[in-house]
Amino acid sequence: MKIRLLILLAVTLVASASAAETDEPRTVPRFAEGTHYTRLPVPVETRDPSKIEVVEVFSYMCPHCYTLERTLAPWLAVQPDDVDFHRIPMAHQGLETLAQAFYTADALDIQSRVHLKIFESIHDYAIDMRRPQYVRRLFVREGGVDEDEFMRTYESFGVMTRVRQADAQTRMYRILGTPSMVVNGRYLVEVSKAGGLHGMLLVVNQLIEAERAAMASTETPAEDS
Repeated sequence: MKIRLLILLAVTLVASASAAETDEPRTVPRFAEGTHYTRLPVPVETRDPSKIEVVEVFSYMCPHCYTLERTLAPWLAVQPDDVDFHRIPMAHQGLETLAQAFYTADALDIQSRVHLKIFESIHDYAIDMRRPQYVRRLFVREGGVDEDEFMRTYESFGVMTRVRQADAQTRMYRILGTPSMVVNGRYLVEVSKAGGLHGMLLVVNQLIEAERAAMASTETPAEDS
């Protein structure tokens, strides 16, 4: 039943985006700047300018982020290749160790095996995953990682650098709460303004279409006079 509901949600999101494109004039967007999303005063550089970047800023401690994870999977499954999606963890005010866990999993290439498990440990089993020993146990059990390899990576210069970069980037995004999504380094989409998690993805869909159209217009060569 859950799988059917997730598939239905994915179809609804795509259909809503298509309807907004075909049934509504492009000059009158369904979602309005300042009401449903915010334009960042200073654009933030994206990691691949040839694509439309969508960043989810999240915290493992956030129950709404946990809920969003199950909605993101079907949404991501229908995104075209020109959408570059990735996550950035909040990394301040006691969340640094969880950001370390996220980037350690990335460095060890076991994100697919432990990302959701960290959420489950916190919200389903009330385990304080801010403690490195619990993260280590989970990575060994679910990711098949050697304990010594985990500690070397967890405390490595590379992981700590990425944690600091994540903190700096979320500040540039002016993130006040999680989950939040940033489209192409230009637009901040928050749950409260978008009207919920479902609404947030609908707003993101509209912004992706707008950025795709803008990128296409700049790539079209001018006709010879």
